[in-house]
Amino acid sequence: MRTVEIEDFMLDSSNGSDDVEISDAEILELEIEKLEVLLDKISQNDKIILLMKYQDEMSVKEIAEYYNASESAIKMRIKRSKERVRNMAKDYEKVNFISDE
Repeated sequence: MRTVEIEDFMLDSSNGSDDVEISDAEILELEIEKLEVLLDKISQNDKIILLMKYQDEMSVKEIAEYYNASESAIKMRIKRSKERVRNMAKDYEKVNFISDE
């Protein structure tokens, strides 16, 4: 068994072969799907804070006011939530991109 990287799927179509290059949009869609899976695996509070910050584009100050918390506390929660997602992403890739040779 070996780990298959995204680059393995990027095939050069300029050589006249039947190989097809995966578009940026398709890769983005794969990344969005992966992110959705990962966000479903973290706590509801972590997910909400990350969505407030990155989807709703709220500032740390706005999130702190919403939660009645200090900005430093919110920054730490965002940092820890991102770390959880990053660590799960590494595990997700190991599990979901393994193929038999």
